[in-house]
Amino acid sequence: MRRIVVSQIVPLSTRMRRIVFTGADLHDFVAPGADDHVRLFFPSPGQAGPVLPRLVPRGKPDGHAPDGHEPDGEPVVARDYTPRRFDPASGELTIDFVLHDSGPAACWARHAVSGLWLGMGGPAASYLPPPICTAHLLIGDDTALPAIARMVEGYPVDHAITVLLATEETPKTYPLRRHGALTVHRYAPSKDGADLIAAIEALTLPPLSELHVWIAGEIDIVRHLRSHLIQKKAVPRDRIRAAGYWRAGKTGGGSHMEIGAALAPDA
Repeated sequence: MRRIVVSQIVPLSTRMRRIVFTGADLHDFVAPGADDHVRLFFPSPGQAGPVLPRLVPRGKPDGHAPDGHEPDGEPVVARDYTPRRFDPASGELTIDFVLHDSGPAACWARHAVSGLWLGMGGPAASYLPPPICTAHLLIGDDTALPAIARMVEGYPVDHAITVLLATEETPKTYPLRRHGALTVHRYAPSKDGADLIAAIEALTLPPLSELHVWIAGEIDIVRHLRSHLIQKKAVPRDRIRAAGYWRAGKTGGGSHMEIGAALAPDA
């Protein structure tokens, strides 16, 4: 558990805000995987600061109530986010927030000012694609942009990357920069991901032996895209990394959920 403090705020667009955090607790922060995530703890309405979960020794009961409250009844408000960048020299951690709802995380980010603090757990879930994969298909929505930007910047320059985005962000408001081969297609977001399905169908995929697919976004759309790639494009399951970052219609979204093992074998 770490305590992080807002040091800088950068408006990216009407829908996204970049917030830079500092703090002594970041001295050993390491997040090598592009889709690593941290858990941020936010204040509830009317609270001056967030309620943090109580840490207990490993192997002992945690004492938490099952409804997301501490034993004394105080609510714990937590959401998962992808670190956009960490600068070990300056100790600055950058996180991009999507202002897409009226939930506590989006409201906090919309009104955040320098000096405010949050609790943070993690990072967790480092993942790197198999070294044999030199062609990457990255698919996502606004919530996936930080991870996609990290992959675009970090993969070797001789790797080929194709990106399919369901986003209202433009190359000006959220650019993706890379020295190697990069193709980016942007589509207006839809409730069923139909534009992304059509885009996948129109793609000529590289040899499957070289391909790695990464998908993140709304959980039901991610499931649908993953199933389509397996069933219609014959992409092997072990070459697809899929994660649900949020669920439509749920204000308590924001938990990073891996998709794959949770699906039925014929899904």
